[in-house]
Amino acid sequence: MPTSSVSNVEIPTNNTDNASSCPRPAITLSAGSSGLGVHSTAIVEVSNNGNIVKLRALLDNGAQSSFITEAARAKLGCPIIKEHECVYGLKNASVNIVEHCNIKIRSTYTSYTTNVKCYILPVVTGIVPQNKIRVEELDIPGHIQLADPDFHLPGDVDILLGLDIFWDVLGTSQIKLGPNKPVLHETEFGWILGGRNSWKITKRPSKSYCYFSQDIQQQLTKFWELEEVPKDKPTSNSDQYCEALFQETTQRDEDGRFCVQIPLRDSPDLLGDSFKIAERRLHQMERKMKQKPELKQEYTKFMQEYERLGHMSEIRQQFWERWRTEYLNELQQRSKWRITQGKLAEGDMVVLKEANLPPLKWRMGRIHRLYPGADGIARVADVNTSKGLIRRAVTNLCPLPNDECEEATRKPTVSEGGKMSTLTLTC
Repeated sequence: MPTSSVSNVEIPTNNTDNASSCPRPAITLSAGSSGLGVHSTAIVEVSNNGNIVKLRALLDNGAQSSFITEAARAKLGCPIIKEHECVYGLKNASVNIVEHCNIKIRSTYTSYTTNVKCYILPVVTGIVPQNKIRVEELDIPGHIQLADPDFHLPGDVDILLGLDIFWDVLGTSQIKLGPNKPVLHETEFGWILGGRNSWKITKRPSKSYCYFSQDIQQQLTKFWELEEVPKDKPTSNSDQYCEALFQETTQRDEDGRFCVQIPLRDSPDLLGDSFKIAERRLHQMERKMKQKPELKQEYTKFMQEYERLGHMSEIRQQFWERWRTEYLNELQQRSKWRITQGKLAEGDMVVLKEANLPPLKWRMGRIHRLYPGADGIARVADVNTSKGLIRRAVTNLCPLPNDECEEATRKPTVSEGGKMSTLTLTC
């Protein structure tokens, strides 16, 4: 026959494992079966600085102290007092509590009032009772004023009142409702029911609560699941593709670093013109820093520290050096006998090489006219630029590829301080 029991959990005083984490005497909560029994609940008035709220309390003589949910404390507006305590339950499982509050409880049945110190928990217990109790089968006398008129309906518990006030409110009168049925006890809060019952229900509850530790158990279970080594290797198509790409493309460079190709689910062409998006965000960030100098200062400090720790290195100068030596030198016609009028024609786009300017400030232009010499080879040209018509030696002109390009629609962009730059040609 299903029964309900409440038992105190003894706390060993010489437990060295918990002594280090809990320097003060431990507080004990009780544990109870959630079978077919009846837990003793009562509706009480709780006040704090004139704010009065009716809350549902669970009376438990197995708990050494009283507890309140964070939601109930917030509803009352009670100030939080910091204090470190340890709560122990089944198998000596412990929970650290760092907050408590002081409340005043008043009975709705008598003139009884008392001050209670309650430790704050996110949740005291689960739904009590788990299933609806058929009151008609209990044969409760009609003249009895129950401490919780809705004790038979599943609901939340706001406060757990422990033995610090349990025996003060318990009276001497009791009424037994019959064999295998709960017992009525008179208290300062009204008549409460407690004990076992033998009615039949369609769905038997299977949960058992140690009132403070059900969340801890769930967290431990999730932790074990996360730490568990997977038994089966990934067999999805994406995993197989990534593994094959890793084996085929992984190589080691001259510095000993491993180079791995990034696996892409779709074609890179689907990204669209991401350069313009990145450029807009860069300019937006620069404008924001210009408006907020303190933000720019903190950002600069962070980036300098990032560079000092070796997490990044400046490549701007290296980039322009390689761009000049490896790209422009290939475009530039340096030997007079290599240049013919057919190689450089009017209308070609060129970059004007300037000895006294950095590469990112070199201008672009279009050849307006060529001046061939007596041998038919052009050595001087007029170039149309944004500053007007300029005459330059062809040795200082770097022609740009124009097989498929109709015109260059963008000029070099230099951000504030010359930190960033771009040179984009539209083909």
